[in-house]
Amino acid sequence: MSFLPLPRSAYGLSEWGGFLPPDEPLPRLSDPYFDPWETLAANLPERLTAIDEYRRDVQQMPVLETSSLTGGGEGGVEGSDDIAEVRRAHVVLGMLSMGYVWGGGEKEPAKALPRSLAVPWTCVSRRLGLPPIVTHVDMDLWNWAKIDKDEPFTPENLKCHSHFTGSRSEEWFHLVPCAIEHAGTPLVNKTFDLATHLNQLFPNGPPSTPKPTPDTERITAEYLSCVSTTLTEMTALIRRMREGCDPREFYLKQRPFLAGFGSSEALPDGLVYEGVSTEPLKFNGASAGQSSLVQMFDVLLGVRHRDPFLAKMRQYMPADHRMFLEALEPLGEALRGIVGASGSGSGSGDHTLARRFDECLDKLAAFRSAHMGLVHTYIIQMKREQAAAEHDHDQDHHEAHHAASKAKGTGGTELIPFLKQCKEETTEAKLNHTIPHSHSLPQPHHQQHLRKDGPLLQLASSVRARSAGSLCDSSGSPVVAADTPTCVPAELVHGLAEALPEPDTGDV
Repeated sequence: MSFLPLPRSAYGLSEWGGFLPPDEPLPRLSDPYFDPWETLAANLPERLTAIDEYRRDVQQMPVLETSSLTGGGEGGVEGSDDIAEVRRAHVVLGMLSMGYVWGGGEKEPAKALPRSLAVPWTCVSRRLGLPPIVTHVDMDLWNWAKIDKDEPFTPENLKCHSHFTGSRSEEWFHLVPCAIEHAGTPLVNKTFDLATHLNQLFPNGPPSTPKPTPDTERITAEYLSCVSTTLTEMTALIRRMREGCDPREFYLKQRPFLAGFGSSEALPDGLVYEGVSTEPLKFNGASAGQSSLVQMFDVLLGVRHRDPFLAKMRQYMPADHRMFLEALEPLGEALRGIVGASGSGSGSGDHTLARRFDECLDKLAAFRSAHMGLVHTYIIQMKREQAAAEHDHDQDHHEAHHAASKAKGTGGTELIPFLKQCKEETTEAKLNHTIPHSHSLPQPHHQQHLRKDGPLLQLASSVRARSAGSLCDSSGSPVVAADTPTCVPAELVHGLAEALPEPDTGDV
């Protein structure tokens, strides 16, 4: 057995951009034969303002044959040396289709997709190993261009080729994740370097109890440093979401176009794809859980999720990215084996690698906390505002307020409980589950605050209330009350606030 036996290109990865394509995505399909699609896509924001006319034009559009698109084999792996055209087709067909279904609002979705979109979209999806639904890769990996080719790969230096609304707020929502994916490039490259080293060290596969050499420990330490640095950069980027994406515009105008078929209340039975299936088909909407980069950290660091949702989301990744995550499993096991064996039996008691490993999990948990803060700002809080506007009576308002806390994402999960569980499972993967000394509970000057009615838990409740459940301020930084006792670490208050049970009011 060898680690990552195929070259990175076979996994749909590039040395330049990691999970991003090796070159900028195409702004338009090159063959004029596909102009009917591209003409609609170029004017989609304007066309969706007259949804009846748009739907009529789509219904009258011919069914175009997709075999002339270059690249892409059945299942998305074979013959995929040049699949830029196929990727662009998936993006444009997806956006035209989501516009057709959701352009009339969530109260008036289309129940069937015409053959002119359903048939080619399904054919293109099969070639990429994707379902015929808009996914994370469509919106965040295959729909961007640099504004200035000589400037860094940052959200402000990127733009989207195609839009639903045409606003910069919409672009920013997708360009921040795009920049996050790009930030993972050094780690992707470093992962192949680690695989090469381990293949040389263990030509017959890793032993059940590996004894790492000093050189292996050095390389592992460098790798964990790269993991840590990458997560720090990703967290800094996700906290930039508020700079350019307006919460109300996202919730009311952008988010509806990312909903699924069968996973949303508006289309509970799914969508009929005319010319493909006479029965409604069900697919989850776009979700951050479809990010191969984020799932890569779970594989490497041994995070096990009890909810099958994230495993299901792999089916919404390109086939070659799925293959990479599967091939990465043995490498993740070997990494954890090396870290666990480091220092054992040496008499030195040196567990530096284990500490670094756990620090990486702490940073992955911090990234998930930042994501949870965005979910609260962009979905939970917006849903509550909408509920408050629609309900005049106190009792109705209370029930709607509580229901907002149970809001589902476009991927179909019950957002806050699911994200909290993901964060808890991240922490559970740590090799050393003890609390760091500076935050440990048994210290005498802390014990007096830990009574059920003590000031520390009251303070934690106050922190939760003041931050409306997100535990983050407007910049995404943790909220800690100004009156926190100086003898109590702020991180301890913050942790207790997160651990408090859900209040009856429905606050998250």
